[in-house]
Amino acid sequence: MALEKKQKKRVFTLIRIAVSGGLIVFLLTYLDLGDILTIVTRIWSDHPFYLLGIVLGAFLFQVCEAYRLQQVLLIRDISLPLPRLTAYCFIGMFCNNFMPTTIGGDVAKGFYIARDSSTKTEPFIALLVVRLIGAFWLTVITTVALLIGYRLIPDKTTPTIMVIGLVAAIGFSIIFLTRRKLAVKFLVLLKPFKSKRLRKEVIAVYRLFHSHKHCPGRIALASLTTLGIEFLFIFFNFMVARGLGYENISFISCLIYVPLIAVATLVPSLNGLGVREAAYIYFFGPVIGEDGAGALSLLMLATVIFLGLVGGVVFAVTGSARKARPRPPEAADFDIEEI
Repeated sequence: MALEKKQKKRVFTLIRIAVSGGLIVFLLTYLDLGDILTIVTRIWSDHPFYLLGIVLGAFLFQVCEAYRLQQVLLIRDISLPLPRLTAYCFIGMFCNNFMPTTIGGDVAKGFYIARDSSTKTEPFIALLVVRLIGAFWLTVITTVALLIGYRLIPDKTTPTIMVIGLVAAIGFSIIFLTRRKLAVKFLVLLKPFKSKRLRKEVIAVYRLFHSHKHCPGRIALASLTTLGIEFLFIFFNFMVARGLGYENISFISCLIYVPLIAVATLVPSLNGLGVREAAYIYFFGPVIGEDGAGALSLLMLATVIFLGLVGGVVFAVTGSARKARPRPPEAADFDIEEI
């Protein structure tokens, strides 16, 4: 069984490498790299203040991420200072971009929070809750933006299909998390997989969501912070495009396309590498040209790498790698029998 799991992980890792590598090779041969580099240099030669705004915005984004996580953790009576959680968010970026593929950013953050709070499962469930809140508001923003700017976008089919898929997925999640009978039926479907751990984890997440109704203030703060994070990231892209000299790009197009690009990165790859750049060119190419979209994606990639490098420095300075880390949660940690 263990050998089979290792083989599956290797196959999945090879698929991710193939997807990212194949797309990168295609983009390198498809685009004019000379023109892209020329476009990129505009941001510090013609608009240096935009560059400063990008750096400050990137740091603010991580602080907001930490604050949102803090509010969700407080629901589970886990209280950690904002600077520490911000440091963990930077370390998460480092793990996402530079550590082995089996060590994800959320897993790393969960380890450190579990270590500091002497808990095992709550931090990991809280991180999942954060992702679900983010997915919900991302869907809301994209749907509203598509309805408002439908006539302004050149390609209407792909965004419409993606938004419909997002709404369907989020709608099912809401129904599942609020309807106990549906949840029970879903657990019955999990029985053929013979995974008690999976069943107990689903029950734990379900109960956690229901416990949130007793903390509406924290949920409201987490939701408002999520809205701020999403708009900040969208505005971040808009500011970079303007800094590159594309005055014709509209904020409404960024409201529609940037969330869809984030959804596209869910395709198996190395932290979205290749997929993200291809999605930028696909969506923004008709608006600012393929080379312009390539330059925009390159700067966004550079920002991600920059945050990852900062996370690496934080990781080294804080000595987090040398401190004892708790094991990931196991099925025995979920002392739950029925919903």
